[in-house]
Amino acid sequence: MTLLERIVKGSTVILIASVIVAMLEYAYQVSMAHFLSPSIFGILSVFLSSFWIVSTILTSGVGISMAKFIAEDAMMSVSQAIY
Repeated sequence: MTLLERIVKGSTVILIASVIVAMLEYAYQVSMAHFLSPSIFGILSVFLSSFWIVSTILTSGVGISMAKFIAEDAMMSVSQAIY
């Protein structure tokens, strides 16, 4: 399997998974709107919106970047201590 085929296959799997998750999330929202009162549903909507904003920030590569810079700084400290 060539690199291009692996990329296309992986991208297709991610796309299908994203569509399934979006459909499940939509079904969840519709069912919660049906079963909850308007005020409680509003609170749930605010909570879920906040959750998605925070999760987007946390999974946007910030953690990897921080680990990289911390590791580089630690290596600088070690090399400065040696020399």
